[in-house]
Amino acid sequence: MLNDVPKTMFKVLMEVEKTIPAYQRDFVWESDDVSSFIENLYDAYIEGRDTYFCGSMVLYDNQNTNKYEIVDGQQRISVIFILLAKLINSFPGNTFMNTHKENFIVQSRMNGSKRYKFWHRNIEMINFISEVSSGDIKRDEIIDESIAQKSLYDCHEAIDVFVDDRFEISGEKDAEKIDAFIRYITENCFVVHYLASDMADALLTYSRLNSGGKKLVHTEVLKGLIYAAAEKKHQDWDALDKKWSDFWDKLTTPTKIGSNNADKAKELIKQESFLAYFLLSYYPNEVNKHLGTSDGFPPISKLTDFLQGEAGDKLFKDPMALMNSLDKCVDRVVQIRTGIHSDQNISNYYRDIALLSQTQTQPLIFILGMSNNDIYLKELLGYVFKLTFIFTSSVNGTGSTAGAWRSLAKNMRDLIESNISEQEVVTQMKYHLKEKIQTFYKSHFYEHILKKDIFSNTNQLKKVLRVLEIIIRQNVHGSEKRQYADWYGEKKQETDHINPKDLAAKDAENNNMIGNAALLSKTKNGSLKNLPFDSEKKQRAYKTSKYFHAKAIVIDPSEGHGWEKNAINQIKTTKFLDDKIILDRSLEIEEIFRKYLLND
Repeated sequence: MLNDVPKTMFKVLMEVEKTIPAYQRDFVWESDDVSSFIENLYDAYIEGRDTYFCGSMVLYDNQNTNKYEIVDGQQRISVIFILLAKLINSFPGNTFMNTHKENFIVQSRMNGSKRYKFWHRNIEMINFISEVSSGDIKRDEIIDESIAQKSLYDCHEAIDVFVDDRFEISGEKDAEKIDAFIRYITENCFVVHYLASDMADALLTYSRLNSGGKKLVHTEVLKGLIYAAAEKKHQDWDALDKKWSDFWDKLTTPTKIGSNNADKAKELIKQESFLAYFLLSYYPNEVNKHLGTSDGFPPISKLTDFLQGEAGDKLFKDPMALMNSLDKCVDRVVQIRTGIHSDQNISNYYRDIALLSQTQTQPLIFILGMSNNDIYLKELLGYVFKLTFIFTSSVNGTGSTAGAWRSLAKNMRDLIESNISEQEVVTQMKYHLKEKIQTFYKSHFYEHILKKDIFSNTNQLKKVLRVLEIIIRQNVHGSEKRQYADWYGEKKQETDHINPKDLAAKDAENNNMIGNAALLSKTKNGSLKNLPFDSEKKQRAYKTSKYFHAKAIVIDPSEGHGWEKNAINQIKTTKFLDDKIILDRSLEIEEIFRKYLLND
């Protein structure tokens, strides 16, 4: 198919009516990109080259609008259109202007209206095209430019400077030189273009032709196919467009993960991950059937093939219904990733899981399948938190963890579809979750918590020590700071070698074990790092620490009061540290984690 694509001069493309479809990304070329492109065209013209190659393009012949949709090539076509409009409107007289304008820019109709050769569904872009076509640019009248507008107006300014520099002689434009350059662009500059018969074919061809450039991402393919289906089914385009815009804003607006104000707003979720999780949640049977999977999870590398394959018949049967499902799914993702829920316990777990996992959004694979049922959430999120903690603190790589979440999601889906009671679903899912927790505790966490290089990743160590603090407080029903989010927001904390590393003491084998680690505030820790554990200053710092896992090392339980006394009592006190005590303390901490993770 691709071996037969024709070489097409710009004249052919500029003479036909064409449009930037609504599913396309905005014009993004910066002024330097524009200047480089048109300078190359001009150099080829000055050098007298017979032809000049301008890359590949993909067009779709939309029979409903009688216009060619530019699937690939928007940036180049936009620059060529603006350049030709500027050159044509620069003629000092009408000798060449009218013919060129009728051919490439705008035709006058019998009723007095105008028929532009380049179009857009966005009203801001339509206004810009109208201004460029007439040569009457009104940028100064625009109060708030959109990003797309700014890029296009900047493009016009770069072209304006170019035309003034290259075609002005003694204060007047050189009409013959302008005419010759227009003819060179339209008759000697060409692209390799492919005219697709339908939208799916156009999008697939785009990805094939642009292996060296920026490909359409999966969500752009999805959007194109939704809009194409809407046109075929004559659904309300404006309503669909508004729904997509709302959905897109929710998906792409930077978000404070876990509603933690101490952090910068971040990407909510990677777009391809969202799409995979959506298909897993809403179309698992179609995924299994058409991709040969068993757990309903589509490999990200096959998302586009799946959307454009036979399964698309069901997905795009009702474009608005599909948009409503996408919107509902992204709402749930926002709630889970930010910790929004009317039930405080569920909200706390949402926040804690989001803050534990951060950019690793895999817990959503499982949580989305039960997010519309508060009974499941209340009963199961505690186990999800434990498994997320094990994965994010001790398991490297994402292959085995993703497989575990997919397996759990399938277990949940199968149980719900079996029409057993909610309580029975809860009972069986607790069993599956505990099994996963136990498996990964033995294979990864146990070894991790006792290994001698735990200081090699301070972020993971902080995570482990924060959760240790939570467990100590939860064990005695402490009255405050019992959630991971309570501690995560405290940025001014550091991990401390309780007994500092002595490079001269070569026999200090256990120095980097967790038994020699604690959290201290940054202000205290800064002056204590090199002091031995038994120094008075360090002992005093640990006694006054707000972390019970640190305070308990030096305070006798009899000195405490109420639940705080019981909290301190969970860790033995000591007056000095050596290899044996560090090992014993590591085993003691491991036992606290074991009871928390493996027991109800």
